[in-house]
Amino acid sequence: MKIFLSYLNDSKIHLKEFEVAEGSTVQDLLKHKKVRHLIKGLNHDYKIGVNGEILDGKFFPKPDKYRLQEGERVEFYRPLKVDPKENRKKRSC
Repeated sequence: MKIFLSYLNDSKIHLKEFEVAEGSTVQDLLKHKKVRHLIKGLNHDYKIGVNGEILDGKFFPKPDKYRLQEGERVEFYRPLKVDPKENRKKRSC
């Protein structure tokens, strides 16, 4: 089945397409040779999500438990540089 991998590096958004077996987890994708190479090239810490939802084990399962479905987008999120609440407070003053 076809899934997509999205990540930001060097201020560019990259979208890669991968073929994975039915029933594959996000962790299975992360073990893929090309994905491991991409992760090594990231110059920041990251969190992993699927279709805009972080896989943190609270509301959505962790990557080793989340089963991918056809057409889903796995994403690497970088940490925020500025707290959005603080940024709004500064702009309102």
